[in-house]
Amino acid sequence: MEKLASLKEHIDTGLFLRGLAVVGLVYILLVVLIWLQSNKTIEGLEQRLASQTVLIKHGGKATNPQITDAAEQQQQQDHTVTEKTPPLEKNALVSSPVKGLFERTDNGTLPQINSKNGMTPFKAYKRPFPGTTRPMIALLVDDYGLSNMASETAIKTLPSPVTFLLSPYSNASDMWQERARKGGHEIWMDLPFENEQYPQVDSGPRVILTTASLKQNENTLIWGLTRTTGYAGIVTRTDYVFDGSGAVLQPLMKFTFGRGLGFIELNPAASNAIEAAAATANAPYAKADVHINDGSHEGSPLKKLEFIAEQRGYAIGVLKPHSASLRSVTKWLTTLEGKGIDLVPVSAIAGRGLKDKPHKMPTKTKPPADTHPTPAPAHNDHH
Repeated sequence: MEKLASLKEHIDTGLFLRGLAVVGLVYILLVVLIWLQSNKTIEGLEQRLASQTVLIKHGGKATNPQITDAAEQQQQQDHTVTEKTPPLEKNALVSSPVKGLFERTDNGTLPQINSKNGMTPFKAYKRPFPGTTRPMIALLVDDYGLSNMASETAIKTLPSPVTFLLSPYSNASDMWQERARKGGHEIWMDLPFENEQYPQVDSGPRVILTTASLKQNENTLIWGLTRTTGYAGIVTRTDYVFDGSGAVLQPLMKFTFGRGLGFIELNPAASNAIEAAAATANAPYAKADVHINDGSHEGSPLKKLEFIAEQRGYAIGVLKPHSASLRSVTKWLTTLEGKGIDLVPVSAIAGRGLKDKPHKMPTKTKPPADTHPTPAPAHNDHH
């Protein structure tokens, strides 16, 4: 007892209590920190799970797609959607394929003109645009559907008037087509044609060639057109390689325009051969003006687009979906309204001057039999 009394005399009671308080506070902080860290970990896992892309492999044979009826096709013009195709976004376009605008073949689903009313895939699948008297700029995002990350970013960050160019080598063509249209984005099918960069620049295993037979090129064209549905036309890059190959090019363009599709030329310096064929067929056509990622421009390519639009009334820019480019272009797009320039889908430019007359219906022929190689795998991280 005497030892205990002696020990109490040497202990400062106030100091002891303050020490206990400090220890208790440290303990509470540790508990809170552990709790916060666990929540952060759970949220991170949820975000990672939510961001995983479900890849739907597109088969070569015709499937049994959900079909949009004629009433829904007409409703596309005023942005209304029936209960059959509920939109995920307020600007969502109607689902595809639209009834009467496709033909089932052994190779897949081919677009066609409606034999009853003359409706074309271009008119049905384009993004509705009321018209404008102001200068117009159309922005095309290339390589859509190749990189999961880049494609997701483009959908989430770019406004709905931006047009997406779907790669035929996407291993989830139907999914990316649906995602784009539900976000209000018009899509075009990007088909590789031989040009001066071939074969140094890899265009993939399916390229329309000047040295191939007509049947081989028809097989390649049909393969590209059956990757999915819901596109307004095709895009490609041609140059002098095809200038002297009218016998190769003309049948392919006749087939394309006879199916009610438009055509976008990605080479600003291309000849007017395809433009002339489009005019003869009363088909939509336009040519790109500026490739935004091309480092050969003097000055800003975005300023060049603005200048062309203000001088000519319209301009078309092409963008590779690299992360840095997407950030800068997304910011630039917000400035167009204040400059008196309208951002439009490319169909608003390609469809200028079309004569309101019925298209000639192509003679139905059985497409050549073809085999479908496995599409190239999607790239998830290179952008």
